[in-house]
Parts: sequence; structure tokens; C-alpha cells
Amino acid sequence: MAESRLTSLDAFRGFTILAMLVVNNAGFDPAVPAQLQHAPWGAFVTFCDLIFPWFLLIVGLSLPFARAAYVRRGGGEAGYWRKAIRRTVVLIALGILIDSGVNRRLTVGLDVLQLIGLASLGGALLYRLRPTPRALAVAALL
Repeated sequence: MAESRLTSLDAFRGFTILAMLVVNNAGFDPAVPAQLQHAPWGAFVTFCDLIFPWFLLIVGLSLPFARAAYVRRGGGEAGYWRKAIRRTVVLIALGILIDSGVNRRLTVGLDVLQLIGLASLGGALLYRLRPTPRALAVAALL
């Protein structure tokens, strides 16, 4: 039986990936519209500035669905955490690989993929908390 998907989330994910491709390939020419470039510090956000937060929103919205699907397939708690940690490690490693390739030297930092991996693990940890401790943890993080 095929698993049901949340079409709106899949559509938003596709739109966000398309938007990422557009802004990442727009270049840095002065003729490129301002909405396809990052805003200067202190200015109002542009379309380009929204793409990374959208990815984080997608990761957070996907967590309950991914966990429910994992449990439905008979996965246990330990397996879920192995999968979550493996996903985090893979995203961090890919980010380091890409950054190192671009810089042509080992570059270990917190770039986009590394932050998405860490946010995914943080979201998985927070999701397991009851609402009140979760709200307190989020307030403390903010």
C-alpha cells in the first residue's frame, strides 16, 4: 500500500527547491533584481532571504510525518534515533564536503546543510517532549 503524502508540503518543498535554484544561479550582477539577492544588513528581507527559513520550516513540519511513517512500518525508538542521528551526520558531512570542495581545503563550519542537519536533530529532540517542556525549551532557545 502506498503511503499517503501531504501534497501541500511536497508542493511547498518543490517550490522552495526551485526558488533556491533561481536565487543561487542569479549571479551577482547589479542588473539582478534585488529580490534575488540577500538584503544588506539592517534592510528589509528579500525573497532570497526567506529560502533558508523555509527549508527549516519544511524540516520541522516533516518530522511528525516521518516519525509516524517509521512507527507504522514497525520501527522502534532506538531505530528512530539511529536514523535521526545518521541523517544529521550525513547532512553535516555533505556540507563539509561541499564547503571544502568550493574552498579547495578542509573547511569545517556551520553552513546551510550543517545547520539543517543540526536543526533536524534538535527538532526531533524537541518533538519528543510534552507541550509545556517543549514550549519552555523553545523559549530558552529564543
